[in-house]
Amino acid sequence: VRSRRLLDVHPARRARHDDEAVVRGVRGDADVARAALGDGLLDEDVRVPVDLDVIEDLLTISALESGKIRLDRREVSLRALADRIVEDLSATAAANGVRVSAAVPDLHVSADTDRLYQVLGNLVDNAISYTPAGGRVVVSATAKDTGAEVSVTDTGSGVPFEYREHI
Repeated sequence: VRSRRLLDVHPARRARHDDEAVVRGVRGDADVARAALGDGLLDEDVRVPVDLDVIEDLLTISALESGKIRLDRREVSLRALADRIVEDLSATAAANGVRVSAAVPDLHVSADTDRLYQVLGNLVDNAISYTPAGGRVVVSATAKDTGAEVSVTDTGSGVPFEYREHI
């Protein structure tokens, strides 16, 4: 794989020096793949597709684990957030033949909207991916003494028992 530019990364996504290290790591992996394939197999203009959301998720996990991330807590409407996620993922669900919906009452919590969207969006996206065509994914929530409990349920087969302890 020869390429003058392997990634099209928007500068805003590389706000920290750590982000650049990850990108260098991805480029290094591409260099290893290039060497393994040998010269002359692909032309100079080939680009390696990279899912920037995956890279962003990995960077977020790293920042959270190292204590480098600051949560921006605000009042969040769980109903509005769930509706937005359902809307954003409705095309993916339709392409997979899965119905996705939200049944969330008017609950408000103090949370970082972006991080909550990221976590809940990942759960819904995974549920869509692992639910067979004709199935259903539902986002719901209930009020609790200390806030709320949000659930993502689906009609998929679920995580095999032997893998549950790793989640």
